[in-house]
Amino acid sequence: MMLSFEFVPTQKDYLSAYRAFYWRRWPIWVGLVVLMSAQILCIGSALLRGEPDIVLEILLPLVIFIVLAFYLVLVLVIQPQRTAGRIGKDKRLSSPVQYEANNEQLKYHNGFSESRVYWRSFHKVLETEEHFLLIYTADKNRFQIIPKRAFTSAEDEEAFRELLDVQIPPLNR
Repeated sequence: MMLSFEFVPTQKDYLSAYRAFYWRRWPIWVGLVVLMSAQILCIGSALLRGEPDIVLEILLPLVIFIVLAFYLVLVLVIQPQRTAGRIGKDKRLSSPVQYEANNEQLKYHNGFSESRVYWRSFHKVLETEEHFLLIYTADKNRFQIIPKRAFTSAEDEEAFRELLDVQIPPLNR
């Protein structure tokens, strides 16, 4: 089976795919929120006890809280915006991309490059309302974005989903 499809990547593709990728890592976000809450509780507890050690009981938890909050903002707001902002400046990121998918590989090319990726190169598939995100095995922080609008019909989209089910089993979703 050979499927062909194409699309022009947009800022919205990059923003929504990036956010979907990181939101799906909910244990990380729960852990960060718990750590941030613990820092607030440490500060509150020290203030309620009276005469807190300013450095250990106030400043250190406050610095930890600020670093964690900055990390959340960086990953969920700043980095996606920076990546999406590059779309208008870098033609390689916004040029039309043509794909061919078969039982062996995913081939894609644009006006600047061509790549062939064997299915075993992908570890996992995240499917959102608008995209398929194919997460690489070697670097689980890299992924291939395939917008669902790239498919000319619901049947083509379903055929691609079935191909993914065979090549990257649903256990990895």
